[in-house]
Amino acid sequence: MPALRKYVRDVIGNPHRHMFLIVARNGSDRIGTIALEINPVHRIASFGYLIGNKSYWGGTTAQQIQIAFFDFAFLDLKLRRIYGGVYANNTASHFNYRQMGFRREGVLRQHCIDDRMGVVDVVYYGLLRDEWLVIRNHFDELITHENS
Repeated sequence: MPALRKYVRDVIGNPHRHMFLIVARNGSDRIGTIALEINPVHRIASFGYLIGNKSYWGGTTAQQIQIAFFDFAFLDLKLRRIYGGVYANNTASHFNYRQMGFRREGVLRQHCIDDRMGVVDVVYYGLLRDEWLVIRNHFDELITHENS
């Protein structure tokens, strides 16, 4: 717990980091977190999210969260690029990145050590602001349907 508290204090104290708690519309279910770490010189950011509440896995929750978050990143913060990485064997996350318009950019071989899997490759994906602006309207139906 002390390490987690320190991490949260560091995020809050850094103007180039944004981290949000994801909460269900009903206001009571905590779903997970989503974060950006911005490089202000290049106007790019690393991106990551975690849906820890398993009852929200497999639906459109991840898409809805990311739509709002990418609008924030590209339209409000004026970033020009977001990128993120995923373990090579995480099929669901690969699907999600592609579904949200990201392009596969490369593999960092034997990049991480996972307690359960050992040494793993990490695949990186990137999304440009111009790409998001082109595909953004595709997601309006999802938002409208889920809000009705």
